Amino acid sequence: MQEASALSKLAMNAAQMGAAAAAGVFDGAAGPGWALAACGIGMVGTVPLLLRPIRAGRAAPGQASLLRDLREGWAEFASHTWLWATTAQFCACWPPGTARSTASGRLLPARTWAARRAWA
Repeated sequence: MQEASALSKLAMNAAQMGAAAAAGVFDGAAGPGWALAACGIGMVGTVPLLLRPIRAGRAAPGQASLLRDLREGWAEFASHTWLWATTAQFCACWPPGTARSTASGRLLPARTWAARRAWA
C-alpha cells in the first residue's frame, strides 16, 4: 500500500510541476488572456466529472441529517487529542504571525530606495 501511495503522489506531483511549466510556456507564447481562456475552458470541462459522484452517491430522503453529521464529526474530532491540539496551536500561532508579516510588509522595506519603489 505504501508503494502505491508513493507512486500515486509521485505521479501527481510530477503532473503538477509539468502542468505549471507548460502553463508558463503557453502564457509566454500566447499571452495571459489566452492562457486564462484555456484555463477557464479546462475548468468548465471538469464540471461533468465533478457532478458524477454527486449523482451516484445521493442518500435516500430522510436518511441524511446535517446536525447528526456535525455531531458525529465533532465527536470524532474531539476524540483525537493530536488533532485538536494541532488545530488549537495553528489557531493561536498562525494569525498573529500572518498579521505581523502583512502589516510590516510596507514598513520594513521602506528603509531602502528600491524597496520603496516596489511597494509604491
